Amino acid sequence: VDGITIAQAGAIERYAAKLANLYPSDPLEAAQVDQAACFIDEFLPIFASTIGMSDPEAKANAQREATEKFKPKLAKLNDMVEKAGSNYLAGPKLTYADIAAFCYVSFLLSGMFAGATMEVLNAFPAVANYRKRIASLPEVKEYYEKASDRDTFKP
Repeated sequence: VDGITIAQAGAIERYAAKLANLYPSDPLEAAQVDQAACFIDEFLPIFASTIGMSDPEAKANAQREATEKFKPKLAKLNDMVEKAGSNYLAGPKLTYADIAAFCYVSFLLSGMFAGATMEVLNAFPAVANYRKRIASLPEVKEYYEKASDRDTFKP
């Protein structure tokens, strides 16, 4: 940006979120958004070690194990959604934490990983409804309607 390199993912996310008005100016609300976003960042590493595996059977078994390890994260997210008291994770309006949660849950349960499908969400109804709410936002819905290979990102 203007000749300055920003190299850390979290810093880039928050910078973009501020530009898009998806990051609160209130320090306490911002901390709640960061807390939720940092928790969401714990999702992908659960599956990361399985991505480069070459033995299909070992990979599928490792991914099924990763799915089981992911379920407690979904349970915690389910509690967070229930306790939020609004349609969003951290406050009364959409933030980048909501976008991150929506993207990670939709991606990780897209069927790319053995055992990790949208059916897993049946045990986590608050997350399932939350994901559908975010997917149904006009801007999100419009964006993913154009992507034929992103069905799990659609409502």
